[in-house]
Formats: sequence, structure tokens, C-alpha cells
Amino acid sequence: MDSIQKAVEALIAKHGGLRAAARATRLDHGYLCRLRKGHKDNPSRSVLAALGLQREVTYRQKPPRQKKLNRDPATEVTPMA
Repeated sequence: MDSIQKAVEALIAKHGGLRAAARATRLDHGYLCRLRKGHKDNPSRSVLAALGLQREVTYRQKPPRQKKLNRDPATEVTPMA
């Protein structure tokens, strides 16, 4: 479970239900439900603020590319039509 889903769960627990949490944050209950289930995962800055979150972007080293095997055209089999 990611931090957005955890924040929505905590908000629901704090307010006693999904609709009560939606009213308290002035967010649509359907949208909160989609966030909770992980169907939405890129909320706006204002939605994050309502959830008590802020966006944090991280980067990591990309793994090295694997070398492709050289194909010898003389040994390749071509399909028959």
C-alpha cells in the first residue's frame, strides 16, 4: 500500500467513514475511493494538501543496457510462405 492509500485510510478512520472524510476535505467521495483502491495515483497538489501530503520526486540510476546478440544472417531461417 502506498502513502496516498495510507493517507486516505487514515483520513477515513479519523472521520468515521469515506463520505465523512470527503466532506471534511471537500473532496469527491468517489475520487477518494479511487485513490484508496489505487485506481488513481497522481493527485493534484490541492488533493495532496487535503490528505496532508506533498509530492516528492526521486530518481535512481538506470540499469545498464544488455548487449544484443549479433545475428548471423547466414544462419537465420526464413519462414516459408
